[in-house]
Formats: sequence, structure tokens, C-alpha cells
Amino acid sequence: MQREEIAKLNLLLFQATEQGDKRAINIYKEAAYEYNLIANALIDKLNFKDEEKILISYSGGVFKVGKYILEPLKEYIFRKNVKLVEPILQPVTGAALYSLKLDRQINNVTIINKLKKRKR
Repeated sequence: MQREEIAKLNLLLFQATEQGDKRAINIYKEAAYEYNLIANALIDKLNFKDEEKILISYSGGVFKVGKYILEPLKEYIFRKNVKLVEPILQPVTGAALYSLKLDRQINNVTIINKLKKRKR
């Protein structure tokens, strides 16, 4: 399937969820569980320390369904040092900032604050 076709399926699934369809609700719960597995695998692979505070954000069309995927995801992320946070910028902007930071050792806080103001 093409990306656009998958997005259309997500819209249909969301509509079913809004109408209380238990199977549709469970599909989002299963997706949240899978995202949790990915996040935990990355945390383990990147060797974060147990006491280190870890912020996880998200992006993509499936997250536009809001609570149906975010609430179960918050429940599945069981590590006390992990917090799910709403994205503050577009994914491409975050990637560019990270690249800039790696290349020039620049503190991105000032840049991020300026970009957040432009976003509004």
C-alpha cells in the first residue's frame, strides 16, 4: 500500500474509534505497545543511565488521533525516568538542529525559542 492509502485507513479507524468500536480502540492500543517496544529498545541501545531523565516525543499521522494512542502509550512507558512529551517543532526542524549541534557544538535553546515564536 502507498502512504496515502494507509493514511486513509487511519482516518477510517479513527472514525470507528470515535463511535466506540472496541476492535478499533484495541488496534491503537496495540500500536501504542509497539511504539513502546521501539522506544525501550532505543533507550537500551543508546545506553542511557537509569537515573538519566529521558524525554520522548512523537510525530506522524497516527498520533493525530490523540488520546487513543497517547494514553495507552503513556501507560506502557513504565520506566520512571521516561516522560512522553508533546513535540514543540516539526521533525525535520529537530533533525536539522541536532545536526547543527553535532557539527558546531551550538546550544540550540536560543534557536528553538525563536522557531517556536515563528510557529505561532
